[in-house]
Parts: sequence; C-alpha cells; structure tokens
Amino acid sequence: MSSGSRPPTTTPIGVVGAGTMGVGVAQCFAEAGHPVTLHDPDPAATAAGERRLRDGLRAARLLRRP
Repeated sequence: MSSGSRPPTTTPIGVVGAGTMGVGVAQCFAEAGHPVTLHDPDPAATAAGERRLRDGLRAARLLRRP
C-alpha cells in the first residue's frame, strides 16, 4: 500500500428475509468481505437461513481451493 492510501473499508450489511434470495444476497456480500446480519421475522427461518449461509460459504471456499 502506498503512503497516503487508505485500506479498503467494509460496510456492515443487514439482509431482511432469510429465504433463498436473502441467503444468496447475504452470501455475495459476505464473500466480498462485508460483515452480514441475516434476519427474518420467523426465528426458525433465520436459523435455517444462517445454516444455509454457512454451508454456502463453506462450499464456495472448497471450490476455490487449487
């Protein structure tokens, strides 16, 4: 990094809706390095979405390995 340049910043992201679309959006932001909070009005849906998000991130890491 050259002197005077700033490190890249990340913006916290909140995703409302833990269905297929919400988890996909959350995964895209998480893979880009943003901290993500996933929320759904139904606590069971939030928990299921968080599991799918973790599984998706794990699978993406495995696919990127040489």
